[in-house]
Amino acid sequence: MNPEQAEVVMHDQGPLYVCASAGSGKTRALVHRIARLVEAGTDPTRILAVTFSKKAADEMNTRLEELGVTEARVGTWNSLALQVLRGDFHRVSGYTIDDSDRFRVNVKKVCGYQFLDWKKADVTKLCGFIGICKANMWSADSAEALAEARKRFAHEGPLACQVFSKADDLTDQSGLLTFDDMLLHCARHLEVEVNAEKWAARWDYVLQDEAQDANVAQMVTARALAGRHRNYMIVGDFRQSIFSFRG
Repeated sequence: MNPEQAEVVMHDQGPLYVCASAGSGKTRALVHRIARLVEAGTDPTRILAVTFSKKAADEMNTRLEELGVTEARVGTWNSLALQVLRGDFHRVSGYTIDDSDRFRVNVKKVCGYQFLDWKKADVTKLCGFIGICKANMWSADSAEALAEARKRFAHEGPLACQVFSKADDLTDQSGLLTFDDMLLHCARHLEVEVNAEKWAARWDYVLQDEAQDANVAQMVTARALAGRHRNYMIVGDFRQSIFSFRG
C-alpha cells in the first residue's frame, strides 16, 4: 500500500473522509481498514459497510473473506433499508419488492382516463421527477416537490404532483415496495430519535463506499447510524458525482 492508503487503514476512532479518483484503491483501503479493526479486537458484527450495487457488495465481502473477515455487515443501501423496515414493521415482510418496475405501470395508470386523463403525459419524465423527490425526501404535497415539478413540467407541475401522490397510493394499496421507497421510509423512520438510537446501537463503525453518488435519504440514514459514535468513514470521488441533490 502507498502511504495514503496505509494512513486510511490505520485510522482508528472518529470521522474519516477519503476522496480520491477512480482506480486509486479507495475501496481496497476501506476493506483493509475493516480487517485491521477486526485484527485489533473489534467485533466484526459491530461493523457496518454500505455501497450501491450488489456486485460491489459481493466484491467487498469476497475481499474480506480473503482477509479472514466473514461477519461484518456489508451490503447495499437497499438491503440495509429493508433490514430496518422489516425489523420494525412486520407488515413490510408481506410486501412485494418492485423488481419489475410495476411502479411505472401505476404512474401510467394514474395518467390514464380512469384517473387524471393526462393524455400527453411523459411517463419516463414523471418517474424521474418522482425519483428525485423521494431521493430528496420531498413529499408529493411539499413546496419543494411543486417547485421541482414546475421546473420540469411548467404549468403542468401541479398535475405532476398529483400523479406522484396517486401513484404512491396505488403502490401502497397493492402491497408493493419500491427501491426508492425503501430508502425513503428507512430515512424517515430513523429521523425519530428512539428509532435512530435503537439501530445505531448495533454498530460501532459505519463505512460508506461510493459516497459521491449518495442522496439525501441515504445521508440521513448514515447520520442517524453514525452520529453518536462518529466512527464514520466515507469514500468517494465527488468529481464523478452522478446525482445532484439539495440538502
